[in-house]
Amino acid sequence: MTGPEHYAKAEVLLAKAAECTRPDDELTDEDAVTLITVTTATAQAHATLALAASFAEVNPTSAWHEVAS
Repeated sequence: MTGPEHYAKAEVLLAKAAECTRPDDELTDEDAVTLITVTTATAQAHATLALAASFAEVNPTSAWHEVAS
């Protein structure tokens, strides 16, 4: 995935996590907390990868560039 793709995925996952907080959701509280926790952790990972990818793009001599290519 590219940096922008990771960023877009993070946004989608955060929106999904926000949907779990709606009172009309059929999830139990425990299930909602678990889903929100897992979804936001995954979103954070994608956001971090997007940041790393952007760093590699602007600094092609870095070790990040070698790993990303």
